[in-house]
Amino acid sequence: MLPHHHHHHLQKEITISFHFDIDTTTLQQRVDNGESFTLEQLNSQFAPNQQNVDNLISWLKSNGFNSVTQSGDKCNVYATSTADNISKVLNCDVVAVTKSLNDEVGVSSVPSLPSELVGIHSINGLQPFRSREKKSVKHDNIRHYNRSSSSTKS
Repeated sequence: MLPHHHHHHLQKEITISFHFDIDTTTLQQRVDNGESFTLEQLNSQFAPNQQNVDNLISWLKSNGFNSVTQSGDKCNVYATSTADNISKVLNCDVVAVTKSLNDEVGVSSVPSLPSELVGIHSINGLQPFRSREKKSVKHDNIRHYNRSSSSTKS
């Protein structure tokens, strides 16, 4: 049996962010045509679909995440939970990583989300120990699954 300290990383709290896509194609076309936008206009005209964001927020809250907040630019949702819960809810493996003297936590597999959560471009913060070396490590490949489908179908 493993000594208890091997599992303490599962209780570590991690804050992750879910990044939503915005319609940059239309925005780029309009900027190319000489239009300029205030931050308020960008947030109102090119923000992600708020229903998609609200769906994610309520899903996170119902799955044990806390401090669930939407960023000012409306493109990100931040949420905090234990590594253990993140592993269960996002269906990914969490591993302890020792970097110098710090024990960090990271995922070693692709996270998954239910298929009804749409518009999410990436999940950030799942490998916090890498963020100091590389500016942005994103999980652009997110698996989606249908909760309604049963595994008995062939």
